[in-house]
Amino acid sequence: VAPFREVLWQAGLRQAQSSPLLGTGPGTSADYARMFRPPRMDASEAVYHHNDWLQLLAEGGWAGFSLGLLLLLTAFSCAW
Repeated sequence: VAPFREVLWQAGLRQAQSSPLLGTGPGTSADYARMFRPPRMDASEAVYHHNDWLQLLAEGGWAGFSLGLLLLLTAFSCAW
């Protein structure tokens, strides 16, 4: 059995691949984690992908990921 986080990360990657440009929408990680995880993990309920950047990419697509990265870079440049 693979570690729980690795399984969630794989589900997050498959979610990101299902809608790469605009993502699947905010708050959809729990639904897609149920769809893409192996059936042997029925007892475990995941709400998050346990990786913020992967979750941003999966739920927001490349558009949301780019905006989030731009926000982070802007905050660091202002702090500099």
